[in-house]
Amino acid sequence: MDIKTILLFLRAGEPDPSALALATGLARNFDAEVEAVCLFSEPIASTAESFAIGRQAVGEVFAHLSLEVRQMVAPTEAAFHKAIADCGWRGSWSLADQGEPGEVSALRARFADLVVVERTGACDPVGRDLAQALVLAGGTPCLIAADTPSRSEHFDRIIVAWNGSREAKRALDDALVLLKQASAVEVVVIGDRPAALFGHPQGETLIRRLARHGVKAEFKTIAGTHKDVGEALLQRTHAFGADLLVMGAYSHSKTAETVLGGTTRTVLTHAPVPVFMSH
Repeated sequence: MDIKTILLFLRAGEPDPSALALATGLARNFDAEVEAVCLFSEPIASTAESFAIGRQAVGEVFAHLSLEVRQMVAPTEAAFHKAIADCGWRGSWSLADQGEPGEVSALRARFADLVVVERTGACDPVGRDLAQALVLAGGTPCLIAADTPSRSEHFDRIIVAWNGSREAKRALDDALVLLKQASAVEVVVIGDRPAALFGHPQGETLIRRLARHGVKAEFKTIAGTHKDVGEALLQRTHAFGADLLVMGAYSHSKTAETVLGGTTRTVLTHAPVPVFMSH
């Protein structure tokens, strides 16, 4: 996969410098264009405005609400244009429809090569729902920014989480373009499943395959249970000095609803570095 279109999701309010730096740095690296989409919540009309009657009165209410939207998104828009100007690169800006549902954001993602989204906090249901929709339904690899901005245009030390699943395979393949630029890559298996499933013989096969793609990687197994995979993965990311974590995004289906699995939520919320996810 080559990266030529980066879709950057931002939210109105305080701009996220980490997501901006991540998107613009990668754009320079891959000669890509950044397409920023700003999401915002519909402003609430006052009690008096809710009872407006007549064309003129209703028009004034809509004008006032429109002004509130412009003021709401202005800091984020200014930060985006400054980030693009500072790095001397190309980018476009657009506003989403008011209260854009996650499935529409996921549809936008299907027209891009890579999606960059802000880090979601443990107490941020809106951000969590957006990340969930993009990661699980977008069909495009997602890069979730870290809390701390980085000006690097490529990742030097990368951890790849591997468990032999379809999702892990998809993430690995989607991330090849980034892995080829790294100086150190570690493929990590965490768990207590039988070695025959994804132990050293399969690990060596995977390392040979990566080598054929120009990726020099090492294979490492870490003991653990399914309950603490996310925490163990974060600890290994820190110990390795990684600046990127690559993993498949896993979900649990409940009736008609698909939600992120526990390991995915843990990593999304607490990872100290950007996280590259595919589903």
